[in-house]
Amino acid sequence: MQMSYIIGIDLGGTNMVAALTYKNETIIAREKTETMADSGFANVVRRLAELVQRLMDGAGVSCRQVEGIGIGVPGYLNMMSGVVHFSPNFTGWTEVPLVDELHKHISLPVYIVNDVNAHALGEYRFGAGRGAEHIAVLALGTGVGGGLILDGRLYAGSTEGGGELGHIVVDPDGPRCECGCYGCLEAFAKAQAIADRTAMKLQQGKRSLIPGMVDGDIRSITPAVVAQAAEAGDQTAIEVWDEVGMYVGIAAAGLIQALSPQVIVIGGGIAGAGRFLMDPIRRTVETRALLVPASTCRLELSPLGDDAGLLGAISLVIEKR
Repeated sequence: MQMSYIIGIDLGGTNMVAALTYKNETIIAREKTETMADSGFANVVRRLAELVQRLMDGAGVSCRQVEGIGIGVPGYLNMMSGVVHFSPNFTGWTEVPLVDELHKHISLPVYIVNDVNAHALGEYRFGAGRGAEHIAVLALGTGVGGGLILDGRLYAGSTEGGGELGHIVVDPDGPRCECGCYGCLEAFAKAQAIADRTAMKLQQGKRSLIPGMVDGDIRSITPAVVAQAAEAGDQTAIEVWDEVGMYVGIAAAGLIQALSPQVIVIGGGIAGAGRFLMDPIRRTVETRALLVPASTCRLELSPLGDDAGLLGAISLVIEKR
């Protein structure tokens, strides 16, 4: 029986999502379940195996028809050994043999990759980077991650820690990042940083629609609220996005000078701000990318949304053929 199916999994700290593709083109089925990240390594592996089995059963597909499983995993890992060295999203995940343990439940080839590297693979094969050989991905969300495809191959560096683009320093006098450094892009462009920047402006007396949108509770501000306010013409919200976009643009301009990618893709939940984020990114890049001109690189919003990591995990299996 011909193997025409691939399974991709996006393993998050809150939920795990699995998708089944047919002939690498169309997601024909998907399943989602709570991860229970604090329940221990063995239980998460068991839940992964059960998720895969439900996915195949629901689609009427057997293991003999599946080429393999790709999994995007948050954290620092070794793709060759299948060991997750450390994952901040999972309690007790230090030097855990994820692939070997999953093989005890599932008789299929299993491959793992860092979750943002999976995002980069998804953009390269299916998204904004399709047709390019050199792309960079900035994923803006709870944190800021990054991924690089160079010469058509995922670049992970000598320690598989390459692509930590969220920890490019964009202001040495900036706030302390969770990594311990000061002024990292993540310290300016992650979700909480955007909410905090907005709240600070309101506390300084800036006029805005936002307090009314959150019933006066500035602790309830999210980037989505700030984006909605900007869409309504709120100047304080637009100012926030101008500042955040400037910092992202500084990082993007540095990537253009260092790596000369054909495309830089902006993804993650923060990308939902659309033009309010992208316009200041483009303005900043145009003024800072000079030796290698800004015109040599396209700046694109991810068209894949929440499926980027899933499609990247599927791409990982395709590349292992």
